[in-house]
Amino acid sequence: MAKLVWTQIADEWGDPSMPNGYTYRAKVPQGWLVSVWAGDEKTQRWGGGLTFIPDPKHTWEAEDAREAEG
Repeated sequence: MAKLVWTQIADEWGDPSMPNGYTYRAKVPQGWLVSVWAGDEKTQRWGGGLTFIPDPKHTWEAEDAREAEG
């Protein structure tokens, strides 16, 4: 059985007045599942969403957030 492996990707949320945001993706047949979460545990409730991005050849290149930090 294949495992669903989520990777946090480097992203920019731009507006410092907005809550922190985090984007994850997981490789699935014919594309990617993308999950976005925003919020701050201390001051805001968490909100999020999930969508499928079609990309049959998995050509979408994205930098791993851990690699972007340093």
